[in-house]
Amino acid sequence: MSKDQPTPETLLTSFAVDFRKDPVSLGRYCQRYPQNTHDFVALAHELLLLQSVEQDTPIDAATDRWIANLTPTGPSRTSPFAGLDRSAYAALRESLGVPGPVINAFRDRLITLGSVPLSFLEKFAAGLNVGIQELADYLSAPPSLSRGVQYKSDGKPGAASDKLSFKAVLEEANVSPEHVAELLLDED
Repeated sequence: MSKDQPTPETLLTSFAVDFRKDPVSLGRYCQRYPQNTHDFVALAHELLLLQSVEQDTPIDAATDRWIANLTPTGPSRTSPFAGLDRSAYAALRESLGVPGPVINAFRDRLITLGSVPLSFLEKFAAGLNVGIQELADYLSAPPSLSRGVQYKSDGKPGAASDKLSFKAVLEEANVSPEHVAELLLDED
């Protein structure tokens, strides 16, 4: 651990103190320490559950769903993006030659799998250290929102119902037409 980075225990303790004073601090901590988002959310739920028990009030629906999801009932389908920290994210972005919003669109499964060249998918899977089949299985599932987006929303967030083509996402991310053409070229 560097002197600038607090230990995970210190960070969670600090978060717990701040969260009890101001629940909005969850968003701030998730933004500042995205690698610990899962731990912050889990601790926030635990604190809310404790508060509910202490006050003898019924558990809200969101906490009830969280408790139900604690024990997996089927095969776990973890995101290939789960272990991606900031430096790995930047390295992936650079190796693929695409801006962050394109990586985010893949993470949120907003891109139609069939519109992505196989050569690009192979590079992407290699950059994530997963097999191409695992990446394809993940990307073919329905769209979802990242936890950070869900917690930043004022209302109830929802994932897009329709997926976009790879080309459309590249264009929306302001990738130059020449680079779009390069990325869409299947180099098998």
